[in-house]
Amino acid sequence: MSSIICGNCGQTHVSVYAVRSCHSLGRSGSSIAQESSYQPAPMPKFRKSAVPLVVGIYSVGDKVFKVYPALNGGHLLAKELELQGLAKKPTWVYRGAATRFVQAEQLMTLDKAKEFGKITGVCAMCGRTLTDETSIAAGIGPVCANRVSF
Repeated sequence: MSSIICGNCGQTHVSVYAVRSCHSLGRSGSSIAQESSYQPAPMPKFRKSAVPLVVGIYSVGDKVFKVYPALNGGHLLAKELELQGLAKKPTWVYRGAATRFVQAEQLMTLDKAKEFGKITGVCAMCGRTLTDETSIAAGIGPVCANRVSF
């Protein structure tokens, strides 16, 4: 473990926390006995897939996930589509890192997305309720259909 030389007492401390404590206590020339050795929490380990994930809609059993990039870049996040009956509007619920929920092989094809829309009455691309007869028959909303050149 690395040590940090304190500007207050000139001795070494094992953590930034201990150096700050030394400065706040105003001790000069004396060391802090039994310093707290701060250890950051270990990073969670996620499943690694041989094929990297891409932005899109994923089908995992009877669940549907939307994978999208984080605003700060680099990471992919996932939202799960919750269908709470016909009376309530379907919603996307944030779940966290996409690698915890989906694998690249579970990416929904356009045909599967259309089939999902026909069965549930919900557009698999955006999660909106399909209301138009042609949209319900197609299984995808008109806006999403234009996006994927349907």
